[in-house]
Amino acid sequence: MSAFLCSDKLIFELAKYFVEKCQQYESNKLSFTAVAQILYDENCESLAARYGDDYTPISIPVNYVPTISNIFELAKQVDCYSYQSCEHDGWEASRANKMCEAIKYALLSNHPDYNAARWGID
Repeated sequence: MSAFLCSDKLIFELAKYFVEKCQQYESNKLSFTAVAQILYDENCESLAARYGDDYTPISIPVNYVPTISNIFELAKQVDCYSYQSCEHDGWEASRANKMCEAIKYALLSNHPDYNAARWGID
């Protein structure tokens, strides 16, 4: 299995969605900057475990405007990120993995078709 450093844009898209859609019931909300840093660090840790490389710090913008509005596109980016970041032993228990799981759940549960669907079948 190979891995690569995800683009800043991919990390920012995931961080922005997580901050805006996945923390509504959290008392200690994380900032966009904190989430982006967690995701970047986890991706780097995966690459270090796989290849032993070091990576330069990420430059996180103050205001990031997301460009992906299609939930399937964003879900695919979560899968891409997860695949690139799972190369080390701590991935399963990591905050980044939990964030990815939360994003994928929120993408489905926040969709209008999900909200309009029946609850139970007779």
